[in-house]
Amino acid sequence: MQLLLHDFTSLDQQFNSMGYDIFLMPKTRDEEKAYRITLCEEKNTDLSETFTFFHSGEVGENGLKQVEAILAIDLSAFKRSPANYMLDTGELEYSLYLAEEQNDTIKIAQIKVQIEQAKVDWDKSYDTDHRGWTLLTEMRQVVQTLIQKMEEQPDFGKHIKDAEGWGDYFLVKPSQRKYGEQRLINDLQNLLATMDCMEAEGVEYVGFVGM
Repeated sequence: MQLLLHDFTSLDQQFNSMGYDIFLMPKTRDEEKAYRITLCEEKNTDLSETFTFFHSGEVGENGLKQVEAILAIDLSAFKRSPANYMLDTGELEYSLYLAEEQNDTIKIAQIKVQIEQAKVDWDKSYDTDHRGWTLLTEMRQVVQTLIQKMEEQPDFGKHIKDAEGWGDYFLVKPSQRKYGEQRLINDLQNLLATMDCMEAEGVEYVGFVGM
């Protein structure tokens, strides 16, 4: 699954100055489908680094919440985090490391059983556990509505508090995506294009994942 996640992340996304990126994850474990989605996504421009800041609330005084209030839109779909996008046995692996350091053979055996059971449980529940995921159709509607509201109120960005240095990001006129000219509307249009790639492969659920 780690390899599968890597397939969805471009080199630009992996190594921005934050060392952290946000991207839209399709809910699928089909590696061939994932590969086709990746090829399709490569035709589109990646989400900008500024979108990561915006999504995390670092643009202005939590710009995401302010955009919700100014444009009267519910962006809760942006804030959800898929609970099971990948198998997480980090705590168990660390406990195993400590047990091995102590040469505690009984505990080592117990933890290894727990890790294997966690893998079985994750595999069984992946397709039915949708906690934190959003229907692709819902996410598309949210993005389309946000674009519409931005176009109806193109000067909304000036109302965002503490957004010095970020103001251009909220301009509605799309940029050519040159350095320093990222626009929220560009990122939203790229999200729509990405969802087209996913929908073409039968993906039903998506979610924002940070790496």
